Amino acid sequence: MYTSILVPLDGSAFGEAALAAATAIARRSGARLHLAHVRGTATPMSGLPGLAAGWGPEAENAARAYLDGVADRTSDDLGESISFALLDGPVPEGLRDYARKQAISLIVMSTHGRRGISRAWLGSVAAGVIRESPTPVLLVRPRKGGARPGPTLRIRRVLIPLDGSQLAEAIVAPAADLCKLANAAVTLVHVVEPAFRVGEAILVPAAQQEANVYRERESEASAYLARVATPLRDAGLQVETRVLGGEAVQSVLDLAKEQSADLFAIATHGRTGWQRLAFGSVADKIVRTSGLPVLVLRPHTEPR
Repeated sequence: MYTSILVPLDGSAFGEAALAAATAIARRSGARLHLAHVRGTATPMSGLPGLAAGWGPEAENAARAYLDGVADRTSDDLGESISFALLDGPVPEGLRDYARKQAISLIVMSTHGRRGISRAWLGSVAAGVIRESPTPVLLVRPRKGGARPGPTLRIRRVLIPLDGSQLAEAIVAPAADLCKLANAAVTLVHVVEPAFRVGEAILVPAAQQEANVYRERESEASAYLARVATPLRDAGLQVETRVLGGEAVQSVLDLAKEQSADLFAIATHGRTGWQRLAFGSVADKIVRTSGLPVLVLRPHTEPR
């Protein structure tokens, strides 16, 4: 269960888009909320005094005053279960080290910060935090114009894509914790893609063989999801399992729309193993295209 939640802030309304979700989770779980800004190699927080002077005393005092102000506003919901810290960078590494030192169990952050929403699907800081984080990261997409979201976190259904690997299953436990807090239902989904294709044409025997292979994989996937679902149901969660056919990402996105899902939960890598990229290809595309909040976890077995 979540006992301590970290929200990275950069002084912008975009960066503060994650505050409402983090506050709601902290209130429901009784977790302590940590607000943090990292004095990285980049310029200090935009809109604060001392920008031109770099990280001199004036800029540092402004940053502390900003964090103190956010903590003061947030304390209306959380009382004294809130603290803030001004850290040293680089930013992802600074947040990683703080998360380890404070035993942070969840990081909640905006996909974009002071540079705003651009064509880039994910801000560089958020991507770096996911790559370095020892804990799950809940990504919240800010509204255009930087408007802050409402005060509540509404999660009724969480969709968890799985590919049959232990790496992908690493997200199940933290997602279950969030579902328990929100009393949300869970959909476990596995996509069975076409077995094989021979050019553009499929001869009748080949088509029959492919159909047989697909049915076998579909049966295996159903049994696999049933095994994963059992401990979740034993814990009192409402769980649905779905085996889909087609292209993985689009099938998952279509199911999310069909079920009016409120949140995705996915590990950054699955059966394809570890790559130099920050994300596995499926997680990458879901975060980039879904528009929903996404709970992301980099499994801890990555060789470094």
